[in-house]
Amino acid sequence: MASSLIETSAGLRGLKGHVLNARATFLATLRRLPSLATFHNCRMPGNQVMEYLGYELCADLFHNQQNNRLHHSNQGFFAFLLPALRQLGTQIHSLHYADEWMYTGLTGLTVGGVRAFQHITSLDLSIPGTPHDAPDESSSGLLSALTNITGLGQLRLRIGYLHASIRKLLQKARWPRLTLFELAETVAYSHDSQLLSFLKAHAASLCQLRLLHCKMTWVTSYR
Repeated sequence: MASSLIETSAGLRGLKGHVLNARATFLATLRRLPSLATFHNCRMPGNQVMEYLGYELCADLFHNQQNNRLHHSNQGFFAFLLPALRQLGTQIHSLHYADEWMYTGLTGLTVGGVRAFQHITSLDLSIPGTPHDAPDESSSGLLSALTNITGLGQLRLRIGYLHASIRKLLQKARWPRLTLFELAETVAYSHDSQLLSFLKAHAASLCQLRLLHCKMTWVTSYR
């Protein structure tokens, strides 16, 4: 057992070294692309073959490891794209982000991460919710990042249902330049008033409203 732990620890240290080296190369490459304006982040295809601790395996097997310490986080975004957003500043205007796990990884945003979003003008998010037993502050990073985007003009959301963090966002966010709002593949409930309030608040600037494959569920109260 001790030997296994040592091997795992050594493997993780080696993996961290590879990540740091790859990030330096990644950032150096981006500096040679002055016209780059859009980032896309999504999960690696399940049948993609990758190397891990000297073995070749499909990405799905890597994702599903029980003791994988990278689980429930988006390493591609936090280790590569977020540092690039901070470094490139005003160059990146469009971000397409798709979560990899059951719960959104954007709850891990820190103050530095929040600032990286401030120049985004077009945002496409495919994010699940936070755990039902998660503390309220678990979504504070996500809320701060999105509400501090002052120049947001286009917002597309694929969220499954109007979970607590998104209801707070719709209640608090005010984007005076928002011209396009798209909500896709989302279930809302009749008592969710935040969406209607959000649309009323942005009625003056909105030019396009898209509701794609959404469902309204009516909840009846019994006395």
